Amino acid sequence: MKTNAIKFLSVLMLVLLNSNLFAQSIDQRAENIQNGTNNIFMSADKSYYKGNSASDNDPYGYGYWVTAHTLETLADAYQRTRNTVYRDRMKSILAGIRKYNRYAAGTYRNDY
Repeated sequence: MKTNAIKFLSVLMLVLLNSNLFAQSIDQRAENIQNGTNNIFMSADKSYYKGNSASDNDPYGYGYWVTAHTLETLADAYQRTRNTVYRDRMKSILAGIRKYNRYAAGTYRNDY
């Protein structure tokens, strides 16, 4: 039993060491996370971030706070890279908040 565990851990270490995970800079890791979040949670019309990965272009799948928090990460990404892709995503999301905001239609507000 111990031999199998040692073999497994040895193989796992080899895979991790060869995966370049440790070779990535902080900026590369941040880019990978940004791209993954965008690919999984961005709505098809690119106007909001979905509350979960299953809902798509469904106003009830729209999450006000999910979108607000992700908008903040896009602002951080833009400050980090000055890449206009992030600025364009922010503009699209701001338009989406006005379009899909169920709490105060046509506005950015979310009053409880």
